[in-house]
Amino acid sequence: MIQRRVFRWVGLFLVISLLFAHAVGAQEAADGRLRITGVDAADFPTVRLNLIATDGQSQRLADPAGLTLREAGVPVTDFTLADVPAGLDVIFVLDANAAMFSVDDNGSQTRLSKATASLIRFATQYMSLEEQDHVSVVVPAGVSGSEFLVQDETRPGDLSDAIEAYAPDILPNTAPLPDLLSLALTQAATYAAAGSERFPAIVLLTDGAESDWGAAIDEIAAEAQAGQVPILALILGARVDETELANVTRLTGPTLGSALHMPNAPDADPLFGQLQANASQTQLAYQSPQTESGEYALQVGLGALQAEATLSLELISPEIVIRWDEASIRRAGMQPNTPLADLQPTVQTLEAQITWPGQPLELAEVVVLVDGEAQRPLSPPVVDTTGRLRLDWDISGLDEGSYSLAIQVTDSTGRETASEPVTVTVTVTRPAAPTATPSPPTPTSVPDLPPALSVLERNPTWLFGLGLLGLFVLLLGVLLTLRRRRSRPGAAPEPSLAELLEERGLSPLPAGVADSGQGPCLVVLQNGPEHSKPIPLLGDNISIGRDPKLVQVPLADQSVSRLHARIRLRKGEYWLYDEGSASGTYLNFNRLGLAPHILQEGDVVHIGRVQLRFQMTRPGGPGDAAPPPAGTPPGVDWPET
Repeated sequence: MIQRRVFRWVGLFLVISLLFAHAVGAQEAADGRLRITGVDAADFPTVRLNLIATDGQSQRLADPAGLTLREAGVPVTDFTLADVPAGLDVIFVLDANAAMFSVDDNGSQTRLSKATASLIRFATQYMSLEEQDHVSVVVPAGVSGSEFLVQDETRPGDLSDAIEAYAPDILPNTAPLPDLLSLALTQAATYAAAGSERFPAIVLLTDGAESDWGAAIDEIAAEAQAGQVPILALILGARVDETELANVTRLTGPTLGSALHMPNAPDADPLFGQLQANASQTQLAYQSPQTESGEYALQVGLGALQAEATLSLELISPEIVIRWDEASIRRAGMQPNTPLADLQPTVQTLEAQITWPGQPLELAEVVVLVDGEAQRPLSPPVVDTTGRLRLDWDISGLDEGSYSLAIQVTDSTGRETASEPVTVTVTVTRPAAPTATPSPPTPTSVPDLPPALSVLERNPTWLFGLGLLGLFVLLLGVLLTLRRRRSRPGAAPEPSLAELLEERGLSPLPAGVADSGQGPCLVVLQNGPEHSKPIPLLGDNISIGRDPKLVQVPLADQSVSRLHARIRLRKGEYWLYDEGSASGTYLNFNRLGLAPHILQEGDVVHIGRVQLRFQMTRPGGPGDAAPPPAGTPPGVDWPET
C-alpha cells in the first residue's frame, strides 16, 4: 500500500516536471503576443489604442515596460498607459467521451462531473457581472458530430444553468476532437469578423487520450495560430502521462497557450484567473499632431514584438446654425435716466447646433461676432452629446437698434467656422420723465364788462388816476433798488465764465489759439493724468465714463461712473448729456439735469472730479505744446498736445 502511494507521488512529480518543461519551452519558443485591438479617435486629437500584450503562454503583461509608438513613421514619446476592461471571447470545448462516464481514479466523481463543475465555477466566480464576457460551450453531438451547448452567452446565471442541466444520453468512445475544435474556431472567427476587441481564447477540457489526435490536430493548431487565438488546456484525471501531455502540447505550443492538470474542479482556478486577467487590456493614449484628413500608420513595439494598425481621420470643419426663432431683445430700465449698462437683461443665452461632417473635434475657442466684432462669452460654452451648444452673451452695451449676430468656433486643428449671421433687433424702454405742472395761461384780452358794471367806462377820471398810481409804484421800486445797491459797496453783477475760472484758480482759454483744422476736443485740466494730450471728439455720439468696455473716452478717476456722460453732434452743435451718473455732470459749474445743454468754445465740464475744457479746435500743430497762460495757479496742469 505504501509502495503504491510512493509510485503515485513520483508519477505526479514527473507530470509536474513535464508541464514545467513544456512551459519553459513555450516561453523560449515565442516571446509572446502584441496586438492592437482597437483605435479610438472619437476625442481627437486624443487617440487611444487598446493593446493585448501577453507572454509566450498568454499570461497578460500588466505593466508592459518598454512600449514604443510611431505615428506615420514619427516616434511618439509622450503617451500614457492605463488598464481598461475589455472582456473575453471564450469558447470551452468539452472533449467528452464514453470514458468520462466511468468513475474517476479516486473513486468519487466522474471526469464529466468534474469538467462541468469547473465550468460552473468559471461562470459563478470568474465571469464578468457587467456582461462583458461572451462565452460558448462546444460538446459532442451523438457519436460523430459537434454542437453548441451554449453559444455567445453573456449572463453568468444562464451559463451556469445550461451547464448544470447538461446530461448526454450517449457519448462516443472516441470523441471527434477535430470537429469540436473546428466548430470552436468558427465561433472565434465570427467574433473577429464582427470587430470584437475582446481577448479571444479556446479552453479544451480533455483527458488527452480517448480522442482523435490525428494529423488534423496540427492543421487546427495552425489555423488558431494564424487567427491569434491561443488554445489553453485543462487535463482531466488523477494522473497525466507523457502521451496525454504530448497530445495537448500539439495544440497549446504553436498557439502560445498553456496546459494545466485538473484532478478536481478547484484546480482549474489558476487558468481561470489567467483568463480573467486578460479581460482587461492596456490602453495607450497620446495627442496626435495631424491637422489634415488621411490614413496614418500606427506601429507599437515591445521588445521583438510589433503590432500595426491604421488611424483614419476625416477632419472637416463643422456646420453651425444659430437656433433663435425670434431674434429680438427688449431691454428696460426702472428710471428715466437708467444707464445703458444697467438696463435689464444684461445677459442673453444663445443656442446653436454643431454638426460634424467628419471626425468630431474639440473646440478650442468660441466667440460671438456682433457686427463683425469678436466678443467672448461670459462663461465657457457647453456642448452636449447631441451637438447643441449653449453660451451666455454679454448684451450690457447694446443700445436700441439692429445688429448682425454670428457664432464662430475654432477647433483643435485651428480651423475657424462661423454660422450664417442673423439680424437681432434690440428695443430699449425707460419710464418717461415726470412732466412739470404748467403755469396758468396768460389772458390775451380783457373781457368786455357789461355796461351796467363798467365803472371805468362811466367814470374816465378813475382810469386816469389808476394809471398815475401804477407809474408812481414803478418809480418807487426803481429808486429802492438803486439805493440798496449803493448801500452794498463792492456789489457786482453775475460773474462771467472768465471770472468764474479765475475765481477757482483755473487758467483761461489761451489767447491766440488758431484753427489748426484738427477738430473739436476736450482738454483735461485736473484729475485726468491718463490723458496728457487733448482728447479728440471723433464721431457724432461719444460716451464718457470709467468702464473702457462701454465708452469711447475712459476716465480712470473713481468719482466717474461706468457710463457717466455723452456728447452728441446735432446740426453742427455739440450737446452735453448726463447719463444718470451718481456724482453728476457739471457745465460751467452748474449741474446738468435731465435736459442736455449746448457746448460753447471754452466751456468747463466736470465729469465727477475730472475737469475738462471744451474747445472747437485742438491747440497748436502736431507735436507742439501750447504754453500755459500767464498766472496759471500752482497745481493746475496745462495739457500738452
